[in-house]
Amino acid sequence: MSVFHRRLLILVLGVIHHPKITLLIALLLVAGCSIFAKINLNVSTDQNKLFSADEPFFRDYLDFIDKFPENEAIYIVLQVKPGNAMPPVKRWTDAADAITKRLQGMQQDVISVDDRVPIDQLGTQGLLFDERDKIKQSIADARRFIPLAKLWGEKPNLGEQLLGATPIARFLGGVNLRAADAETAGFVGLLSQSLESTLRSTGPPTLPDLESLDATDPSRLGYYYVLNEQDHRQHQLLIRVYPNATHTSLTAISETVEAIRNAALDAGAAFPEFRVGTTGRPALEADEMRTTDTDSHHAEVVALIVVFIGMALMLRSMWLALVAEISLACGIAWTFGWATVSVGELNLLSIVFLIALIGIGMDYLVQILVRYRREARRYVRAEAIWIRVFSSVAAPINTACFGAAGAFLVSIFTHFPGTQQLGIIAGGGLLLCLISGYTVLPAILTLFPAKLEKVDAHQRYRRPPGYVHPLRRFIIPALWMAGVVAGVPFAQKVGFNPDLLGLQAQNLESVQLVNTLQTWYAVELSKDLSILRQVRDAVTNDPNVASTESILQAIDNQQWLNQSENQLPAINWTAPTPVPAGEIDSIAGRCRALADHFNSIPSGARAVSSLRSVANLLTAKTADHSAQAARLTEWQSAFVRELRGLLDKLHPEPLNASKLPKEMRGHYMSKDGTY
Repeated sequence: MSVFHRRLLILVLGVIHHPKITLLIALLLVAGCSIFAKINLNVSTDQNKLFSADEPFFRDYLDFIDKFPENEAIYIVLQVKPGNAMPPVKRWTDAADAITKRLQGMQQDVISVDDRVPIDQLGTQGLLFDERDKIKQSIADARRFIPLAKLWGEKPNLGEQLLGATPIARFLGGVNLRAADAETAGFVGLLSQSLESTLRSTGPPTLPDLESLDATDPSRLGYYYVLNEQDHRQHQLLIRVYPNATHTSLTAISETVEAIRNAALDAGAAFPEFRVGTTGRPALEADEMRTTDTDSHHAEVVALIVVFIGMALMLRSMWLALVAEISLACGIAWTFGWATVSVGELNLLSIVFLIALIGIGMDYLVQILVRYRREARRYVRAEAIWIRVFSSVAAPINTACFGAAGAFLVSIFTHFPGTQQLGIIAGGGLLLCLISGYTVLPAILTLFPAKLEKVDAHQRYRRPPGYVHPLRRFIIPALWMAGVVAGVPFAQKVGFNPDLLGLQAQNLESVQLVNTLQTWYAVELSKDLSILRQVRDAVTNDPNVASTESILQAIDNQQWLNQSENQLPAINWTAPTPVPAGEIDSIAGRCRALADHFNSIPSGARAVSSLRSVANLLTAKTADHSAQAARLTEWQSAFVRELRGLLDKLHPEPLNASKLPKEMRGHYMSKDGTY
């Protein structure tokens, strides 16, 4: 027997002679470690802490998400429910705005939320960020719009003067000469409603939202309306939420995300045609935390129950199985104290050390108890029992424990902090479970020995084994080697799946929805646009690259717009002729005539109603024609300015990323100027 094992036997004898003191010390350590861990041991749910920032690839990733935090946002996803018709644009935007407004009030859980890029803040640069096909369509639509703009904004020619003295009179008369159609009726209805609202109020003129008239989908209004990457026949609308999340407990981020998710569902309930879901990295983390918390607790309880039942059946003693569980519990409690001292926090990987201890740590206790059961049936004195127990099992359990603990502890040499912490905690925990087997287990069974049927004296010792041919010793090892060799071809077929989403439950909403979003595969960061252009040119024709996205697209679009064939005809803008009070009755008559004109088509109902309302307001007995003329003049001037601004957007100024709204600027450029 080695000196080391002899000292262990002396330790065991000390435990046997002082079992109450041993258990008191063990319980004090359990209480101390539990309280110490409860106060000081945090659970970090920050997945970025699982990797080392010393690794170049991960350092670059951290730099990227720091510069472009939109990648760390929660995304509320609006999708049309199966079986529903495509909702009109206004339903999409109303639903998004309702959810956004609700989330903006959750200051405790939400830092900021946005559902669109403010078109009015984009100025003339907005067109540059459209897709080329949409820009071409905008140019084509504008060419059709030019005659109307000239009618309102230019000095009239001789033929136009015959239609009326003011822009509003010329417009009403000119439209009445055209065939009634749905598109014209919609435009006239929009203008006449704004006129009616202006005449009924005393504030600034109410102007028509011409951009919404041209909006074929929410993206034309700046909303995050994108393709469903799993079904390109479908679109979805995104709302971006930056959560006020903490990572100091296993469920902290889950609570924040659940509050956001529930608020979005509640606000979206008024729009039953939409399915409202939540995804994004924080949502994925939160769902992972929740499932990890729930599943790990279930696994631990099931493992303890299964181990208890298995030991009770194998050892044929409920008491021995219970003592094993108590000893293991002491080892686990001490491990919490060890984790607090050595690491200071648990992460998503290291929190599974409980499963490791239940599975591996219990193995040493099982070997001790199996030997104890044999010796306790043959001897009465505790010293005789435990000396024989540990003389037999000390070497194998020490070797197994040190080997397993060492296998965990060598992870400190990796560059993976998550694995390092798991190795430190689990390696130390296995040693503590072994110590519990040398102390707590014999102390309990010395005070409360198991009631086992004794073996008769003449049966205490085995007969010496008979002669065994040397070749028989090699049969089992040979079979093992044959099995290993047979499994080699199958082992070589095992592949590696780098998709971390595959580790999560596939039925989770966040996992299903994240697959519908377009995401980046690789990112090039640079403050030099020429470098970005070189990288883009290098990968453009790569069959593995579906598309690229950068501010270079806006630069290219501007160059395309500056080509002469893409220019729009110039408009010589002049101040509109004021409406004289004497023209009010004529304008009212033109409104009624135009209402009758559109009354012939079903789609003209809105235009008919608002035109007649304007006419009634202008001809009311109490109407002040001078005041009404002033209001119409004010509206004319404001409307011409709106027309001019709308067309100016098709002549964008040189790109200046610093002038972009923060919602868009943060997508293309970081605060330090990195593209």
